[in-house]
This record gives sequence, C-alpha cells and structure tokens, in this order.
Amino acid sequence: MAAESSRQRIRVGHADEVPTGTCLRVEVAGRALGIFQIDGQFRAVLNHCPHEGAPICDGSVRGTTLPSVPGTFQWGRENEILACPWHGWEFSLASGQCLTDRRRLAIFPTEVVDDGSIFVLMRGHQPQVSGQEQAERAFDTGAAQHQISDSAGQTAC
Repeated sequence: MAAESSRQRIRVGHADEVPTGTCLRVEVAGRALGIFQIDGQFRAVLNHCPHEGAPICDGSVRGTTLPSVPGTFQWGRENEILACPWHGWEFSLASGQCLTDRRRLAIFPTEVVDDGSIFVLMRGHQPQVSGQEQAERAFDTGAAQHQISDSAGQTAC
C-alpha cells in the first residue's frame, strides 16, 4: 500500500474518448503515453517500443495468429494486441509482454471513476501548477494534452 500512496493521479481523459481499437495519446509528466481499452479495462502504455524505440502508439491494435495445427491459421485475441509500426513486433495490451521475446511495454496503472474520467497513476509526478491551484485540484483534476487515433494510427482531434 505504501507504494500506491506515493502515486499521483493525473486525469488524462474520459472513457468515451477511447473506443476499443483506438489510442488516446496524452502527455503526462513529460512522457508520451497511449491510453487503450481492452474488454472495458484501460491501459496506459509508454509510447516507446522496447525493440528499437519506435513510437509504439502509432502501431495498430489487432489480433494475432493463435497456436494451431500445421497448415492452418487461427486468428484470435482481436483488439488485444498492439503491433509495432516499424517491425511488427506484437505486444499484449493486457500485460505488455511481447509475444515472441522477453521484452515488454512499460505500462502505467490507471483508474476510471464513476463519471468515466480516466486517471493515470504516476510515481513522483508533481503537477506544474501554483501552490493554490495544486491545493484546489488535489490529485483528481488537471487535463493532460491528448489526441485520439484509430487502430491504423490515424489521428483525430
């Protein structure tokens, strides 16, 4: 519990802004993140592929081939996989784990409150606001800059 209490809550958007298969791009504490929805759960992913440093949030959200008998291909895990735009490396959005390597995406914890607001929990983040504003906003407000893109990486404002 001590580790959780040292995290700051930064509001990054609303659940309605992140339909399945899309990425809500935000900047929090100088870090570029992508917010994704998987089966009603939200993930905040650092926009950096651990393979070669590509902007992973420019990749596509899709499924992947599943284990199957030789000569057949079975597709599954639709909208659970983020594919890197540079080399096609596939990562589970649920765990961050690469499907073919030991590397994983950096994922930050999120919370969604009753009104649908999405918060990213960041360790050691100090909002850049005055003392009065910080006191008024506590940990629950402060919009991050953001963009929405679809699974093909097309940005919508």
